[in-house]
Amino acid sequence: MLEHLLATLGMDADRIGAIEQSITEHSDRCVRVRVDRKVESLPWPTEIVPWNDSGRWLLDGTQRPSQTANYVASDYFIQDAGSLLALALLQPLQSERICDLCAAPGGKSSAILESLGHEGMLLANEPIRSRVNVLEWSLSRVGNPRFALSNQDPDRLAPAWPQFFDAILVDAPCSGQTLIGRGKRNENAFAESQIQHSAARQRRILSAAISMLKPGGKLIYSTCTFAIEENEAQIQWLQESFPDAWEPIELQSLSTWRSPIAAGCYRLWPDRDRCAGSFAGGLRLVGELPETVYSDGHGETKRSYSKSAPHGGKNRRRDTQSEEIKSLANIGVLHDLILERDGSNITAIPMDLEWLRNHDQIQRPIVASLTGSNAIPNHLLAMMPLEYFHSHRKMEVDEESALRFARGEPLPPSGNGDGWTVATWNGQALGWLKQIGMRTNNYYPKIGRIN
Repeated sequence: MLEHLLATLGMDADRIGAIEQSITEHSDRCVRVRVDRKVESLPWPTEIVPWNDSGRWLLDGTQRPSQTANYVASDYFIQDAGSLLALALLQPLQSERICDLCAAPGGKSSAILESLGHEGMLLANEPIRSRVNVLEWSLSRVGNPRFALSNQDPDRLAPAWPQFFDAILVDAPCSGQTLIGRGKRNENAFAESQIQHSAARQRRILSAAISMLKPGGKLIYSTCTFAIEENEAQIQWLQESFPDAWEPIELQSLSTWRSPIAAGCYRLWPDRDRCAGSFAGGLRLVGELPETVYSDGHGETKRSYSKSAPHGGKNRRRDTQSEEIKSLANIGVLHDLILERDGSNITAIPMDLEWLRNHDQIQRPIVASLTGSNAIPNHLLAMMPLEYFHSHRKMEVDEESALRFARGEPLPPSGNGDGWTVATWNGQALGWLKQIGMRTNNYYPKIGRIN
């Protein structure tokens, strides 16, 4: 399979052995540094990833990037360098409305959310319910409430968001040929039946995605596989299906990794680029799409051209003045946010995104959960910048205590009195403690605890 692939791409066949060997090996460890804050230094020497300068390779491969206070403070995210290619092509802007259509575990979504600042909006959709929790955790670490979560198949999601997004990222499920070295796939990933099955699913997802794209919007498509059928062929399929609608996104900064067989497409290789391998392709919608643009597998579904804000089903009854919401004033001061009690949670959305309240197919950012009449603040609330939230109590800790905190261990009480307290390190929030007398309860989320 590799011999045919390399020949089609015009590459030297003597690389087959090197690629086959590198596929089975772990790639160099990499982190993505936050773009929305100034990170003064990292705990170890690094080298910049050339296709995305927010990426850093660790020069010492024995280091564990999850075992630092910087990681607990969310100064960086652990992410394979290959996955940064799609972000480099996306180039998210602060004012954009962006959809990450297959978002879990959330590395790309968290990077998008960082880039949005206080203007844009992210819809992070994950079709597989069991993966939504880890996606929510990734976004809560960023601390920016300008997002919504959804758990929908793209076919069901698309009709509610017609022509709405400035950019859509489709990190498509694929045969996963680059994942063999991580033990997440086996050699069946190279089977023709697996490739064709994945390619058919990818076309269905892309068909739904393009109906949500505004005129002039960007579609970024990425995979973690090598097969042309799942990569360049998908971009070419869209161009052939709608020949006057698309313009390839070509960036001079990515010219080193340009695919030789399709404009707007880029590839990384494990033997050359110090990563597991990756593909990304980009198209801009410069023309009009026909009224019918996608199929649900059982017939065609009409495309709506409504310009109104997205809508959902029948609204759940929500309380915006509950005592539990008012009790958050005892924890800290919230700015420019609309708070609601929604079932057993308190949600918060920025005031300029108030229209999200009318959309029932999404989950708004949760800032507290309710146990009886008690509001337990969520990790997201602790991580919010001062523009949105300021805690009444903070407790600065040293690096050793920060790591203990992230392991879920108790910390000594502070002199700030009883109540909810944000633990901080170097002035950066780590998460919640609750002091009761001479005891502190650790509320660092179990899903994120380090070993």
